[in-house]
Amino acid sequence: MNIAIWGLGVSGKSTLKYLSSQIGNTLYVIDAGPKEIWYQEIQEYISIDNCFHQSKIPLDLKLDRIILSPGIDPDIKELVPFKRTEKICEIELAFESCDLPIIGITGTNGKTTTATLMSMAFEKAGKSVFLGGNIGVPFCEIFNSKKKFDLVVLELSSFQLELLNKFRARIAIILNITESHMERYSKFIDYENAKLNIVNNQDHNDFFIAPKKYLEKETLANKILLEKTEQFDFSKSRLVGDHYKYNFSVILESLRAFDIPKPENIIQELINTFEGVKYRLQFVGEKNEILFYNDAKSTNSAATLSALDAFKNDKVTLILGGKLRDEIPKLKSVFSGLKNIKRIMAFGEAGSIIVDQLKDEYDICLCSNLSDVMEKIDISIDRLVLFSPGFPSFDLYRNYVERGEDFSEKVNLL
Repeated sequence: MNIAIWGLGVSGKSTLKYLSSQIGNTLYVIDAGPKEIWYQEIQEYISIDNCFHQSKIPLDLKLDRIILSPGIDPDIKELVPFKRTEKICEIELAFESCDLPIIGITGTNGKTTTATLMSMAFEKAGKSVFLGGNIGVPFCEIFNSKKKFDLVVLELSSFQLELLNKFRARIAIILNITESHMERYSKFIDYENAKLNIVNNQDHNDFFIAPKKYLEKETLANKILLEKTEQFDFSKSRLVGDHYKYNFSVILESLRAFDIPKPENIIQELINTFEGVKYRLQFVGEKNEILFYNDAKSTNSAATLSALDAFKNDKVTLILGGKLRDEIPKLKSVFSGLKNIKRIMAFGEAGSIIVDQLKDEYDICLCSNLSDVMEKIDISIDRLVLFSPGFPSFDLYRNYVERGEDFSEKVNLL
């Protein structure tokens, strides 16, 4: 079989490593940028003669299958000559050779936290868990690991869910779906439908956990309504906000679905000890009597609203900004009337638009970058600083992790 790995990101490299260990296939790698540069990272797995810039693919190249990177839009013009070629994602490829039960988690916000908690809960139950997917560890790494696993927990983005074929989750979870990635989707319903692919191929032995709206999806799986749990003691929790009660509810239902004994004890232990995931409403310190929280993972307004709701009884200095998407955001309709915003520090590419749209309602300070933001933090005004950007990071950073690291470092230097 002639297989092209299209896109040399983290999942693409893992796919190449996995496929190169098999026999019977001819592999190609297609990516943007000068191949002489990116080839250096993969030369032990493939010949440079089988590597191509996506705009310089030989006209006579015959492919049976394309493993498409999640970051590449299936509608790009370079893929037109291969419109009849089978296209799947790395998740589908790994699934074909994986016989372990899978818990798949998607949603616009909260995926990483829920996937992390899920993995921890099953490990407390004595299970060996492979945690991967959009969380940063490609599914194919399960084959590159020498460890034996009992089950798989996958965080799944809409981009990964677009190109599924036979993938089946023992438990499929949709946390929420709000408008995001509209630079990729022409309509919101297209984004919703991509998320709903997680339910495909489930049967009567499987479980589907989701908000009421999405439980209308036709499926053979057992449907469980996503609800906020109130049965536990949260007094010792170090987490901020009520939204974590949905996370723990999902974990509890999943433990029950796997017949794990005494699941309530596991949940209570997690509530008492879990400190949160990096850059997701993470408390990073108190400096000069000011509390700083790092929510750098926030790349859309819904995530920022959720973060603000966690501090509904406080007065928050909100750091907002980042890269603009294709459409001009309608911030007034989103942020208007929030009583817990004391002032806004607007930065990055979106900074001036944030000021223009919200200056009539809030005290706003326009900053060029995070260094500028930190210089303008004022001990006489600011008491709780929330870094929840609400926009992608790509104007100033390679990704949200780099953005989160930068903020934490700047707080530590105060």
